[in-house]
Amino acid sequence: MSHLTQRDIEHEGRHLPGGIARNITVEAFAKRHDLIIMGASERSLLASLLNGSPVEQVLRETPCDLIILKPRHED
Repeated sequence: MSHLTQRDIEHEGRHLPGGIARNITVEAFAKRHDLIIMGASERSLLASLLNGSPVEQVLRETPCDLIILKPRHED
């Protein structure tokens, strides 16, 4: 997040115990955030079908806008 600080972009990062999607959604409601930016992961199809993905859960439950970044491929 240092690149955000260097550009004077207001941001906040937190590490919380528990489920990712639930924590993000609770935080978005509690602090009335305008925007969430999340990175998608390259999970296996089976894992996604069994558990869903945090991005999908946040997309369904969040009260604010959500930007999803696709995974970066290292060549």
